[in-house]
Amino acid sequence: MHLPDIITDLGFILIAAALVSLLFKKLKQPVVLGYLLAGFLVGPNWAWFPTVSDTESVKVWAEIGVIFLLFGLGLEFNFKKLSQVGKSSSIIASFEVIFMLAAGFLTGRVLGWNNKDSLFLGGMLAISSTTIIVRSFEELGVKTKQYVSIVFGVLVIEDLFAILLMALLTTFSLSKNFSGMDLVFSIGKLGFFLTLWFAIGIYFLPSFFKKIQNYLNEETLLVTSVGLCLLMVILATKVDFSPALGAFLMGSLLAETTSGKNIEKLLHPIKDLFGAIFFVSIGMLIDPKALVQYGPHIILISIVTIVGKIISTSLGALISGTSLKNSVKVGFSLAQIGEFSFIIATLGLSLNVTSEFLYPIAVTVSAITTFLTPYLIKNSENAFQYLEKKTPAFILQGIERYQLAINKEQTNVGIIDILWKAFGWRSLLSSVFILALFHGAKSLSYLWTTSETNLSPYSNLSITIALTVLAAPFFWALALKKPSQKLTLEELARIKNLTLGIMIVRIAFSLALTVYVYNLIIPIKTLPLIVLVILTALLITLSFFSSKIFKKMETRFVENLNTHTESPEKKSQALSPWDGGLYEFAVHPNSHLVGKTLQDLAFRARFNSTVVLVERGEIQYLAPNKNWVLMPFDKLKLLSTDEQFESIFKEYESSITANLNNIATEKKADYGLSSFIIEPHSPLCGLQIKESKIRDKIEGIIVGIEREQNRIINPGPDTVLKAQDIVWIVGNLKKTESIKVL
Repeated sequence: MHLPDIITDLGFILIAAALVSLLFKKLKQPVVLGYLLAGFLVGPNWAWFPTVSDTESVKVWAEIGVIFLLFGLGLEFNFKKLSQVGKSSSIIASFEVIFMLAAGFLTGRVLGWNNKDSLFLGGMLAISSTTIIVRSFEELGVKTKQYVSIVFGVLVIEDLFAILLMALLTTFSLSKNFSGMDLVFSIGKLGFFLTLWFAIGIYFLPSFFKKIQNYLNEETLLVTSVGLCLLMVILATKVDFSPALGAFLMGSLLAETTSGKNIEKLLHPIKDLFGAIFFVSIGMLIDPKALVQYGPHIILISIVTIVGKIISTSLGALISGTSLKNSVKVGFSLAQIGEFSFIIATLGLSLNVTSEFLYPIAVTVSAITTFLTPYLIKNSENAFQYLEKKTPAFILQGIERYQLAINKEQTNVGIIDILWKAFGWRSLLSSVFILALFHGAKSLSYLWTTSETNLSPYSNLSITIALTVLAAPFFWALALKKPSQKLTLEELARIKNLTLGIMIVRIAFSLALTVYVYNLIIPIKTLPLIVLVILTALLITLSFFSSKIFKKMETRFVENLNTHTESPEKKSQALSPWDGGLYEFAVHPNSHLVGKTLQDLAFRARFNSTVVLVERGEIQYLAPNKNWVLMPFDKLKLLSTDEQFESIFKEYESSITANLNNIATEKKADYGLSSFIIEPHSPLCGLQIKESKIRDKIEGIIVGIEREQNRIINPGPDTVLKAQDIVWIVGNLKKTESIKVL
């Protein structure tokens, strides 16, 4: 009986992957490296082991592996993380990606490579490896460190950059003459479809999963989610984007549903299986002869990767206002490339636009940097101490002054942020839906007729009227809807004087968009003026009646967006530049800590840490006194530093459960760290802390004051607040916003 080659090959691949991955587990090395080695052993370039016979089928399996890898990353991503990573991580990721793109491209050109090979090399070097970094953090036990949250934020933004790079590289590869306008068009096209798919997905998918909830078991949920993933893959391919983009986007959308966590759990073994096949298929392409031939290139590119990423991410962190210590640690943590580099390399091969030598070079550089990652993270503290000793004092003082200045600037909300909150996101979504309706109708008209002129003027007019009726709610939102109700009174006051200008801009943009979309169906040069007037009047009339429709749609969209919320861990902001932050631990029910008071534990005296809040059940008790008695499952929030909390954790490791992921820069939560500047005209100026009644106003306490580059930790109630003081508060973040405008 003949066994198909694909089954035999799959057996070789999985057995080799299993044996080598077990060996690498025992050696405490990344399993990804084991998969690469397994692929090399069963590949055509190593004759000592049985070799796969049908490499084309393996490539198909590898393509499926890429789809499931990106689908899984999307499920772990979800769009809410974008509001949690903060400006610091966004600045660091942007600086790093641009820097490494340029460094990779220039390195390729120095080596004599053509533009496409050099550009793909830059793309491969731009993205760090989430898998390797997370695993290294876990193995080294540093997930309680403050800089780790910054690294995780950078990785979230890098995922988006990777998707953008894949789309742009695909467009660049398929275009013979790629110009600057082509780049702008490609970015605009990508942004349009991402926004459209995101809005439609958020509007329909959570509601869809709610309705079928009673019919879902593990089998139907898995089949439904994988089916939706492949549907989005098909749609992405139809509009000339990569399949990986569609898989990632659908994963992100499903992560926003109530079934997101269950889907992620069900998909995990499938993702691991196909991911293993993907990495093994990469290893199959490693050619020892090519490695020997391009050995100097590999060494140079590895050095460029490690040094370039350390420099770019460290500088990006400093620019964002992160302390020098944490900036260095962030840089050393991100100095590697991984799974996205393989995917970009695979993309180049599948499009037949990169040279064959680029693939094994990228794999080898990834293996080298992956192997060095744990050692770089472990020695980042030594690197910082050496740098601090060698850096002149005036530079260190300049960095500290810069951080204080950045911190002061970030306490003020810019007018652009307020306008975006008031009108921006709604205008963006409305414009995208209007464009999608009219462009979609135009595309359908080409399917029905051989040319646009085959439709009679009356047919075009009927289509335009129908589209006007459908688009009326979005035109109303774009031109006439009032500002978002989420604006505070202070934010409304700041844009009050801009009302007339805002109205003129909104109406002018709406009219320009109206003319543009009408021209898609009925060219303006052939459209009688009276018809244009009639259509515009119809649009305005319908708009007044469509407000209720849009409000219902908006309410449903927001509800669906907030349907899936992760456990309220109430993560905190970093107390930059003090290297401090909020840490959390819970008391075990059988712990010897039960029944003891905070005075017995003496956190402040022994560890220089302060208990700022105790959460018992659903109730939060702010600033508990020294006689507070600990009970089972109490959650304590401490103002501490990495080193101080590490000492606490070691002391009480058997009695507490630490929230290892608790630190997060600029986390949007109900409770956390915040700061504001006391202006000279503020009523708080000159008052003692106990007289200011800040505790009652914001349900918070003052934990620190920065005054003329001096820092007062845990100031007493008699401390007088002065002009230009930077006051750090632990309290209700929403109520803290109100105190900033006093």
